[in-house]
Amino acid sequence: MLTVVFLFTGGKPYYITGLYPALLAASALPTLRWVRAGQGRRRQVLLGLAFLVSVPNLVLMLPLLPERMLAPVVAVNYDAGETVGWPRFAETVGAAYDSLPAADHPIVLTQNYGEAGAVERYRPDVPVYSGHNAYWSWGPPPSSARAAVLVGFSRDEVEPWCGELVEVARIDNGFGLENDEQGAQVWTCRSLSQPWKELWPRLRRLGCATADLRGPAILPRVDPTGSSICLGST
Repeated sequence: MLTVVFLFTGGKPYYITGLYPALLAASALPTLRWVRAGQGRRRQVLLGLAFLVSVPNLVLMLPLLPERMLAPVVAVNYDAGETVGWPRFAETVGAAYDSLPAADHPIVLTQNYGEAGAVERYRPDVPVYSGHNAYWSWGPPPSSARAAVLVGFSRDEVEPWCGELVEVARIDNGFGLENDEQGAQVWTCRSLSQPWKELWPRLRRLGCATADLRGPAILPRVDPTGSSICLGST
């Protein structure tokens, strides 16, 4: 039942990972009995089919192919695209951060938690924040931060509260692979119109919501059919 619910609500396979040990334990003994029962023709055929069915899943779900060959996989498994390009991403964002005066105590603000995590992993010296999902709960940047690198936001989203906004780069994973980060704009922002503590409630986003600096935005956007626009972002 949970599998069906997550399938139709845009959930991820790992959402029910906690149930896997119990399911495997419950099925282990019956499976062993069935395998040991004999070497009938039907059993051999079924085991062979199970193996053949698992091969495509291995290619789709495990990092077996080089990045340059992932495009067909990403068309089926969106998450595979989100495993590519993070070192280059952090390098690009880090270069933008390094370009800002240290006296301004700059920070990095990313559109989603995956981007923030990549900066933490590959540039641990860079203070990074995000209003996405639970990352928002870590709190806003300090009031001393008078400059920021903004990643993944459009000009319309950030221009209202950023007095001096300059696009300094675009994210390129190096493989031409389409994912959430490919082509994302990287901005430097100075002369904030409001303190971070006032901006922070309006930067909060849950799931695939987008921050709206004119008011709270914590619910997903929907298309005319009522389906979430960015189911894969959660």
